Amino acid sequence: MVDTIDFLNFNKHFYLTLKQKQMSKVTSTKPVTKSATTAKAGDKPKIVVDNSPAAKEKRFKVIAGRRTKKIIVTLANLGNCSNRNVYSYTQEQIDYIFANIQKQIKLTQDKFVEKIQSGKPDFELK
Repeated sequence: MVDTIDFLNFNKHFYLTLKQKQMSKVTSTKPVTKSATTAKAGDKPKIVVDNSPAAKEKRFKVIAGRRTKKIIVTLANLGNCSNRNVYSYTQEQIDYIFANIQKQIKLTQDKFVEKIQSGKPDFELK
C-alpha cells in the first residue's frame, strides 16, 4: 500500500511540474493586449502588438539572444563528437560539416546586412 501511495504522489508531482513547464512556454515575450470590444461566440480575440521601436528592440534582444544561445550550446555539443575514443570520422567529413555551418552563417549574416543597407531603394534614372 505504501508503494502505491508513493507512486501516486510521484505521478502527481510529475504531472504538476509538467503542467508548470507547459504554462511557462505559453507566455509570450510580446506585450499583448486584447481589445475591449464584445466578441461573438467563436470569434478570435483581437490582439494588439506594441510596435514601438523600444518594444521591437526588446523583442529582438530576447528572441535573438535565446536563439544565439541555442546555437552556441549546439556547437559546443557538436564539439563533443571530436572524441576519437568514441567516434570515428575523416577530415573530409569535418571539412564538409564546417563548410556548411560557415555557409549558413554567411547567408544569415547577409540577411541582416541587406535589411540595414536597404532602407531606401537605391535608384537613379539616367
